[in-house]
Amino acid sequence: MYDPEVVMGNQSYYTVERNGQLLDIKLPGDFMDRLADNQNDPARFVEPLNPFEVGEVVAGRAAAKAGLQAGDRILRVGDREINFFPELQQALKDNAGKATALLVQRNSQPITLTANVEEEGTLGFLPKSLLQYSTKDYNFIEAIPAGASQAFGIVSNQVQAFGKIFRGEASASKSLGGPMAIAQTYGGTFNWIKFWTLTGMLSMVLAFMNLLPIPALDGGHVMFLTYEMVSGRKPSDKFLENSQKVGMALLLSLMVFVIFNDLFKTLF
Repeated sequence: MYDPEVVMGNQSYYTVERNGQLLDIKLPGDFMDRLADNQNDPARFVEPLNPFEVGEVVAGRAAAKAGLQAGDRILRVGDREINFFPELQQALKDNAGKATALLVQRNSQPITLTANVEEEGTLGFLPKSLLQYSTKDYNFIEAIPAGASQAFGIVSNQVQAFGKIFRGEASASKSLGGPMAIAQTYGGTFNWIKFWTLTGMLSMVLAFMNLLPIPALDGGHVMFLTYEMVSGRKPSDKFLENSQKVGMALLLSLMVFVIFNDLFKTLF
């Protein structure tokens, strides 16, 4: 629901139209952490106004008992007109635990139902979005620059994310994840586009990490070779050996941190 390129910058802002005027809403430096704190809240940031109809109705819940069916469009809750799903959510919360009249459109005909809204402010159905999505297809030639731009954009985001961590604007424990976090991101259901998008993203993240100037990584070797090219002399074997040990200690410490961090977030 947000553009990483926007929220990573130090002077990031969104321009919104409010009451006919354009306003710049500045984002705080710890914006990414705030999103992480509310990752289980479906209304944690910006959502599009979503026209909808009733999708799957859960058996035994208030929607099924009221007679709602898949394909119904809810036009009114009580005396409140409903056009978008967030409006329905708010109307149900306001009528939680109450018997409430629902004006529903079914097969182009209006009908009135009475639903006992559950104490949580829900009815027990899955909405089906009526938003129209479009897909842009690329041919092989067009896909090369588009893919390269997206791939190197991930690297740029990593650089900015590390900058935020070092400046104290983002928490390392909330920004870093290990095998468990990766597995949760992939999910338990295979989705072709999601799978390869995440795989490509992780490949670019690993490429970025490998180029960091840390001994034992390729970036460390590049750092030492650059020193040799500039100075005209090679670092001593003892220095290189000790550097490798320090680099391995850093990498192992990072691995231990992300694994225990994953366990802590999963358990708590």
